[in-house]
Amino acid sequence: MRYFFHIRDGRDLPDDEGMNFNTLQDALRQAIESAGALIKDSADHLWPGEEWSMTVTDAAGLVLCALQFTSTLAPAGVGLLVQRQY
Repeated sequence: MRYFFHIRDGRDLPDDEGMNFNTLQDALRQAIESAGALIKDSADHLWPGEEWSMTVTDAAGLVLCALQFTSTLAPAGVGLLVQRQY
């Protein structure tokens, strides 16, 4: 079955190609691995308060799974971040 992995990170990045997997479990595993790699690669740009999501759908557009991440920097963290920039 073909699964599609749509990303939203302030922009809509639809997956027009998709990937074939034998089971939904395999597709979900791919979603988690891909999401982790993409978030890791954008770690310097994820802060503060930005939402990131990946939605897994079938070919008909039926949503099968959604992964959602939100970054929040606490007030104590803001102070530390400002200090490091100087």
